[in-house]
Amino acid sequence: MGRYDDLPGVVRIPRQAFLDEYWTYFPGEHVTILGYTGNGKTFTAQQLLERSASPELPALCIIAKREDETVKAWAKGAGYRTVTSYPSGATIWRPTKPPGYVLWPKFVKIPSVDKPAHERIFRTGLLHAYAKGRHIVFADETVGLQRLHLTEEIEEILMQGRSLKCGMWCASQAPINITTYAYSQAHHLFLGFANDKRHVDRFKEIGGVDTDLCAHTVRNLKKREWLYIRKEDRVMCIVEE
Repeated sequence: MGRYDDLPGVVRIPRQAFLDEYWTYFPGEHVTILGYTGNGKTFTAQQLLERSASPELPALCIIAKREDETVKAWAKGAGYRTVTSYPSGATIWRPTKPPGYVLWPKFVKIPSVDKPAHERIFRTGLLHAYAKGRHIVFADETVGLQRLHLTEEIEEILMQGRSLKCGMWCASQAPINITTYAYSQAHHLFLGFANDKRHVDRFKEIGGVDTDLCAHTVRNLKKREWLYIRKEDRVMCIVEE
């Protein structure tokens, strides 16, 4: 292992320039975003979705939180349709298809009722998107879905979704809790600041990149900065705030 002070620097790109000039997404590619609360995971995903999703490649955003005003405001501004179940077809009142859907089930605030109901609703949405193909599935908090016993469905999309042009976008706070397929199968990774050895060691499972350089870079990121890795051609850069 080389010394960190011997490692090369990683080029820094302003966020707007990255979005406008460098971000390219093809249907079926998987995206993983890992960072602590407050680093802007959801905001970053929303910016990427605005440049990737369309009525022909709709995003299914799975929200497992009771309330989130940021998500509500973004969904409205982006023209996404908030639904309590999926699929949700066009009606005479909404004849056109939106660029995406926010799947947000109702909460009765009784865990023994909410958990099995949400597990069923989210599983139906995941499997529909997978079977139909040409979808982006964004799990705003992947670990929350895994706790609802949906790991098998998430991993199936990560392993087989590309051929169906169904991309799985996984977001999570703690790298140690998320399925390992989110590292090994992702085409695009965004890693936020991390200095916990257990978290940094998980990045070694990405494969195909300089893990020493990756560990050194994430330890030195500022708040709301991301280490971006495009695995297929081993591109690595820092996306600034």
